[in-house]
Amino acid sequence: MNRWEKNAAALRKAHPHDSGIGKRTLDEMEKVFSIFCTPIKRPYGRQGSYQIPPEYDPEEEFLIAVNIVDPRRVELITRQNKMKMEYLYVALKKKGRWLLDSKKSRMIGAKWNKAGL
Repeated sequence: MNRWEKNAAALRKAHPHDSGIGKRTLDEMEKVFSIFCTPIKRPYGRQGSYQIPPEYDPEEEFLIAVNIVDPRRVELITRQNKMKMEYLYVALKKKGRWLLDSKKSRMIGAKWNKAGL
């Protein structure tokens, strides 16, 4: 997602008046989701949006726990100190591959809330 957000921002900056950029950006985001995520409906999904700086920064978010729920489901808890946030990612094993299924967020120590993946 970090690479996609950076590419989307650079594309928009390079072509500010190109009306086709939005569709290209959305198509590229859909490719990322199809490779790394389960194919469920994502009502809180990003719908082609990106942030500057990127919302997901692999340099700022780090893994703090892995909970193996069963052989086909794991929960990954990460923390982002800059914003004092924690994230709970659920990954499911489908056809031999681990795919992200959902994401929740919370202020450190608070109750989990649904978050867009």
